[in-house]
Amino acid sequence: MTDQKLIQQMYRQLSDALSPDEQAELSRMIREDQEVKRDWVIFLAEQYLDKELTEGKYKLYLADFPQLEAEVQQQKEVRSLWQEAENELFKSELKEILPPLSQTSGSKMRPLPLLQRKWVYALAAAILLLLCLPFVFQSGSAQWEGKDVFAQNFQQFDMRLNTIRGGDETDSLKFLIQSQYQSGEYAKSIPLLQQLIAQEPENPSYKLYLGICYMGKPAPQPQDAIAIFKALQDDLNFGQAAEWYLSLAYFLDDNVEEGKRLAEKIGQHQGHSFRTQATKLLSN
Repeated sequence: MTDQKLIQQMYRQLSDALSPDEQAELSRMIREDQEVKRDWVIFLAEQYLDKELTEGKYKLYLADFPQLEAEVQQQKEVRSLWQEAENELFKSELKEILPPLSQTSGSKMRPLPLLQRKWVYALAAAILLLLCLPFVFQSGSAQWEGKDVFAQNFQQFDMRLNTIRGGDETDSLKFLIQSQYQSGEYAKSIPLLQQLIAQEPENPSYKLYLGICYMGKPAPQPQDAIAIFKALQDDLNFGQAAEWYLSLAYFLDDNVEEGKRLAEKIGQHQGHSFRTQATKLLSN
């Protein structure tokens, strides 16, 4: 067996699991090669902390390798830090406790033993992951900036007010509302719609238009719109429209989670009047 293969097997098994020839070769390498000896000590410490090495065998090895005790202590500290990876203290103390990726021996630099380098690399990867996670989540959430989703998907609901040209004051009021609403003059439409609702409080379409105006005006009032749309969700004629605009109102109010949940519900409803709009929203 080559030295490389023997070392690989050494990392996987204790010496009493090797053949007699392999044990003899391992013993020779540990005696003659300080780096192999160092790797062996690290391996024994890992085995001990992982409960793979009994207390009795640990004491026997400790008699031959006094440095094993210090290695066990160092690995305990490293493992403790690993459990506190989300704590900022972990990041600051790590550089003090762990050695660099190379050691100075006289005037020469030599790399750390393989197992010790693995610890360093693993911990460095953990730190990198922790540092990157906020950016990952931010980049994911950036796709769902509530007000941006609203702006990309908001369209006014077609207004149809039953009017008679040249009729009474109510008909004149309706003509004025419809003209301003269709021109996007939502702020001007609000007091007129409120006046119309006061005259015909049982008409759900007026309330739907009012909620849309609350969202579309320059200084939107999403909470007022949400209250209106929630009350209209069970209406036979305007319930589905109210549900769609409620989803948009949540996005406008930066309640992305609720807006997305409702859009997904609409998108899964085969017969929903706004299924196409919800599917488009969710695909962006």
